[in-house]
Amino acid sequence: MDEERVGTVAVIARYPVKSMLGERLAACAVGPRGLAGDRGYALVDRADGTVASAKHPRKWGRLLGCRATYVEPPEAGGAVPPVEIALRDGSTCRSDLPGVDDVLSRFTGRDVALASVAPGFVENSWPGRTLRFGADATARVSILTMRCVMTTLEQGDLPQDRRTLQTVAAANRVEIPGLGTWACAGAYADIEGAGEIREGDEVAVSTA
Repeated sequence: MDEERVGTVAVIARYPVKSMLGERLAACAVGPRGLAGDRGYALVDRADGTVASAKHPRKWGRLLGCRATYVEPPEAGGAVPPVEIALRDGSTCRSDLPGVDDVLSRFTGRDVALASVAPGFVENSWPGRTLRFGADATARVSILTMRCVMTTLEQGDLPQDRRTLQTVAAANRVEIPGLGTWACAGAYADIEGAGEIREGDEVAVSTA
C-alpha cells in the first residue's frame, strides 16, 4: 500500500475522567476503544442517572476546572486503575479512597458518583472480533448496540419504565466513531459461518 507522509504526532493527551482536564503522555497503548484508559471514569448524576458532560456548561462546566491523572498506567482492554483528581481549589481526591463521591458532590453542587464508564459490559471490547456459537456458526461483531427510547416502552408483560434507558446510560455510555456518544447494551454482528444454534451451546469470542 502506497503512503504519503502528512505529519508527525505532536501531542498525546488522555482524559481519565470524562469532561475533566487530563494528562500528557510520551507514549500510550492503543486498543479497539482508543487510548488505553481514555475516559475510563465519569461522574453519574444520581438524581436522573445521566453521565456528567461539559457539553452542558451550566450544569457541568465546573468539571473543566479539574484535572485527572492515573496513579499507574492502564492497560488496553484491562480494568482501569485508580485515578487522582485535582480540584480547582487545589485539593485532591482519589477514586479508591472513601468519601470521593462526597467530595465531588460538594464540588459540583449535585449528588454524584464517580464510576467506571463501562463496568462489566463485556461486549464493549467485541467490535472487530468473531463470536462462535456452538460448533460452526460464527458472526463478526461490527458495532455496539446504541439504545433508544424503545427500551422504555411497554413490551409484552413488561410495563413502561423510563428508568431503563437512564440505567443503561449511567452504566455504559460509549463513544461510537463517527456517531457520537451513546448508551449501549449489546452488539450487532454479521454472520460469517453458517451453522445450527441450540439452547445451551457454548459461546466464545476470538482473542483478536
